[in-house]
Amino acid sequence: MKDKKLLLLFTFLLSVTGTLFTASSAAQLGIQLYSDPLSFFKHALVYFFIGWSVFFIIIKLPSGHVKKYIDPLFYLSLILLIVTLIPGISHKINGARRWINLIFISFQTSELIKLTLGLKISKAAAFFLALKSNISGFIIQISIYLIPISILIAMQPDYGSMALIVTTVFLFLLYMGINFRFWLSITSIVFVILIIGALLAPYRLQRITSNLNPWAHMQTTGYQIVQALYGIGDGGFVGQGLGSGKQKLGYLPEAHTDFVYSVFSEELGMVGGATFLFIFLYVVFLLYKMAKKVTDPFDKSFILWTATILGLQGFLNVFMVLNIIPVIGVPLPFLSYGGTSEIINLTMIALCYRFYSDLPRGLQ
Repeated sequence: MKDKKLLLLFTFLLSVTGTLFTASSAAQLGIQLYSDPLSFFKHALVYFFIGWSVFFIIIKLPSGHVKKYIDPLFYLSLILLIVTLIPGISHKINGARRWINLIFISFQTSELIKLTLGLKISKAAAFFLALKSNISGFIIQISIYLIPISILIAMQPDYGSMALIVTTVFLFLLYMGINFRFWLSITSIVFVILIIGALLAPYRLQRITSNLNPWAHMQTTGYQIVQALYGIGDGGFVGQGLGSGKQKLGYLPEAHTDFVYSVFSEELGMVGGATFLFIFLYVVFLLYKMAKKVTDPFDKSFILWTATILGLQGFLNVFMVLNIIPVIGVPLPFLSYGGTSEIINLTMIALCYRFYSDLPRGLQ
């Protein structure tokens, strides 16, 4: 099969798996909140159909139509980030303002910025690569975008999304051919700034200390990660059986979102968890393979952006659940419940599919 057909197939498998698993991971929460075990599953189905409708519309559109609206989409997403901070308009959950209430659904603005910033940076990268200009001009330009975006997302607060976007941008700079020593210097400075920002909030400092020994804090800040590890351990090789997990029954907070991989592994075991990760990593691999083949600088840049941000987000989530890194609140693409994330992830992959399709058939 050609790469884009494999991309379509495996993306569909990931999306279907995540949507169907919501019926299990969020059943208990649905009963508690809405007296309906399938409440979250029904919402996930709606987002599934919206996401795939958008996917098939995008792959039929001429690439030029998409590229025409990069600037308006980017500035709209910036405005929405600002609007998210306004009480009464935004939706506050667990002390964070990350969602805007629409008529029937809520929309997470930081997810949209992953798409629009990727498009904007790819446009800038194509310009500088075509001119073979000094990369310092590119760094200055993306800094103008990145700094206000980082501040706005941190104010929500959504430190996990901010760290994910900033790290993706710095990995992207390597593709642009930045001098490695210079890259290492500015990366170190930004890393120190991120660490200081994390330490300024007491709850983030507690997460870092809990990461070192969660069992010493298992009644307080280490509780969530300990329960997640118990879930993975209880799953063993083949799992407890679909729907039979115990952690989702009120023991593990955020069992259907950030920590869904623990519930998935508990019910489907190491075999199920490893299979999902293999398919996910294969999708990322296919995107990097496509990026290597395409010749248009913009197309190549955006496919690389998508592969990097999805792959990095997947690694961060699994490492968080396994207690390799502190809890940072980053969902696992496709498996974690989240309608905005589902739609944006499918949109980015659809754009990659569309751009790759412009390559002559013999080169695909």
